[in-house]
Amino acid sequence: MCTRREEEAESASLFSVLSLKLIGRREEAALSCHTTPSRPRSTITWYSRAGVLQATSTVHSQAVFGGTITRSELTIRATADDNGRVVTCVAQNGLGSSVNVNITVSVLHGPVWVKVPSGRLDFLEGGDLVLTAVAAANPPTVSYSWWRGPEMIIGEGISEDGTGALRLNRIHRNQQGNYSVSAHTSRGTAHSDFFINVQYGPEDVVAATRVTLDKGGTTSVICSAKGNPTPNITWTRSNDNTSVLWWGVGEARLVVERASKEDTGVYLCKASNSVTTAPPAVTALVVTQPPTTPKEYQSVRGWAAIGGNGYLKCHVTAAPTPTFSWSVNGEAFVPNKSKYFVHHPELTDGVALWISVLEVRRVTDRDYTSYTCKAHNTEGEHSLSLTLGPPLPPQAPYNLTATVVTTSAVLSWRHSQPEDSVQGYTVKYHPVDSKEYKFQDVPGRGGTAATIKGLIASTQYAFAVQAYSEQGRSLYSAPFYVTTMRDAVEEAASSSTSTGSSNTGSGTQHRVPRLILIIICLTGAALLILNIVVVTCFLRSERAPSTSFDIATTATTPGSATCVDLVSSDDGSSVARLIIR
Repeated sequence: MCTRREEEAESASLFSVLSLKLIGRREEAALSCHTTPSRPRSTITWYSRAGVLQATSTVHSQAVFGGTITRSELTIRATADDNGRVVTCVAQNGLGSSVNVNITVSVLHGPVWVKVPSGRLDFLEGGDLVLTAVAAANPPTVSYSWWRGPEMIIGEGISEDGTGALRLNRIHRNQQGNYSVSAHTSRGTAHSDFFINVQYGPEDVVAATRVTLDKGGTTSVICSAKGNPTPNITWTRSNDNTSVLWWGVGEARLVVERASKEDTGVYLCKASNSVTTAPPAVTALVVTQPPTTPKEYQSVRGWAAIGGNGYLKCHVTAAPTPTFSWSVNGEAFVPNKSKYFVHHPELTDGVALWISVLEVRRVTDRDYTSYTCKAHNTEGEHSLSLTLGPPLPPQAPYNLTATVVTTSAVLSWRHSQPEDSVQGYTVKYHPVDSKEYKFQDVPGRGGTAATIKGLIASTQYAFAVQAYSEQGRSLYSAPFYVTTMRDAVEEAASSSTSTGSSNTGSGTQHRVPRLILIIICLTGAALLILNIVVVTCFLRSERAPSTSFDIATTATTPGSATCVDLVSSDDGSSVARLIIR
């Protein structure tokens, strides 16, 4: 027969547990918990952040005073990751409530890397490098050591605050290599290897500066460069820098087969990597050819003033180096320093364009004639006729126009002279009522516009422009361009008109002449005064019936004098006379 205590249901109310467990790494630890007597008996479940854990064993035993005591045991194999792990034991017996206890596991272990450099690390040369290593351990005291190859890095660059940092200022390519870092505690050591790769742009881009080959021949020009990463090498032609002819990594070969005259030129070898692009190496490739004169040099005219020295320039492309001879009017002459002097030939473009200069000294009228330049090499010969004449100043500019504002004028003009033959322009201007000219120089080739500042508002100016070159000055443009500078009122009116025209979409600006504006203003003022006087006289006549007004107007020209005279008539009445003169 059961007692009343045995018949009543009881829930578990107390655990006897181990709340902190110190174990070594990779050791087994047994966690246990048990309940107080309960009826019905309790079930115990284990949990962690990974979910439900399978208990190793569960035992139920009868209590002395009734009820059942439940004991559960969980065995775990500890790792460093288990340090600080919380395991929860939950008991319930179906009466609607549960109890639980948390068990924190403390695992004694050596260093385990949390953050550490590893593998290949790329850095740009010249930059500051900071590497950080962090290891977790229990006990938590960790010391660090850094190594380059087999040698420990001591002194400069190592952090002393225990954070495991290595600093290398302005890193150089010589510091590239294998490195390692170690973390030390009383329970062990952790080690990590890494490679510092110092990157820099291409250097020592090397290629032949000049290569000469026979027509129809074959050649190969090697270009190389060093850098980290290894540079990409490309060959292009200077007059077509976008089309890649040949390419390679570390080096590339420019191959020319069945060479012709058209292959003559400048070739560029470029080296680039992820860091930068180096200046190109320049190679002049020259294919043997007879002398010829390029088109742009076939109609060159020499000039000289009487008594001065004249220079005739003979340009030819040739390979190998040509020899030059000169003649005047078909007759060869022997160069001498007193009259004719032939300068030493020069290679002007670094490839195949040669120039020979004939200097004619103390020029007279008879020297204004034709000269012949003959160039000769092993591939052939060529003759070029040149003419020496007097100086030819540039032609005068034309179509001079001006856009004026309050105190400045923007001039523009046209000129038929080639741009490269004009060195600049001179603008001459003056107020129309004064003959004191002022000048402004406009240097530079190709400029056909100028701004003249510091002008006087509401003043009429005349402008002309002149071109100049090394052969002299042209006439001034004719006739003078005459325009009137605006005043402030006109400038504002013009701006208002421009805005209105822009808003209406007409695209045309209308400008009212100044004289008409003045006449309209004066006429309006005169009419206003006249109306005031008439009204005043009318009011007076209403107050004095015996008084009559005789208004006489002798002039209605705006701006004339106006007066009112009150005089007596023969019958004793008063007459008011309004006289406008």
